[in-house]
Amino acid sequence: MNNANVLDTLQLYLNSNAADSYNNNSNSDVEFRLPLIEADSQCYINISVQNVSIPHSFYNCNSTNNILRYNLDHPNHIETIVIPPGNYNVNTLKTYLASVMPNFTITFNSTTNKYTFYHHNREFTILSSSTCLTLLGFKTNISLTSTARTLTSTICCDFATTKCILIASSFPSSNISKAINSDNNIIASFPVDVLPFGLLTYSNHNNYRFNTYANILSSITLRLTDQNGNLLDLNGCDWTITLQLDIIDYVN
Repeated sequence: MNNANVLDTLQLYLNSNAADSYNNNSNSDVEFRLPLIEADSQCYINISVQNVSIPHSFYNCNSTNNILRYNLDHPNHIETIVIPPGNYNVNTLKTYLASVMPNFTITFNSTTNKYTFYHHNREFTILSSSTCLTLLGFKTNISLTSTARTLTSTICCDFATTKCILIASSFPSSNISKAINSDNNIIASFPVDVLPFGLLTYSNHNNYRFNTYANILSSITLRLTDQNGNLLDLNGCDWTITLQLDIIDYVN
């Protein structure tokens, strides 16, 4: 767009600890009430994310992927394990599961990046209702039964469970996420490329902006999710974002 059409520009410097309200009891889903911003009737407000700083304080095992369900022989007797949220690797998860799964031996093959579960007495089935299958190296939505009391991961274990962060706003952006078909208000997406407890940063190098098709702005809601639309649990840590508002004259 020709910059001659930009009548005015201002920036919003927002910190989640200064939000006016918190949705879902989370500082990843926040509303900011703003001084009234109003443009002429022939203008629209365009918004762009200039930069973001988010602590990598969310865990790779959390309330969305920490359930393991299995049964032994009898399909109606289901054992349920709730893995305490935290950052796990292949060894710490193996140690925890071995401590809560009686009569199982669990091994990990570092060459293939797969677990093997062995029960000393009985056949067993890991159920598709488990939410931790990606961590264990199994495809989701599929129940798998042991052979000779042994079951090995069918795919590689994946502990990088949050691969990117999506930022959504209260304004439709018409951007598309195939994993979140109901959400068309995503305004930025960027990879998780730092180790746990580091600081994730994003800058809008291509100056992408979207049209709100509104000429009045008094509040904005922002939400942080993973690539599947699950709200990020930052475990109490705050994040910051800079938004740029461009007043665009679409008539003259």
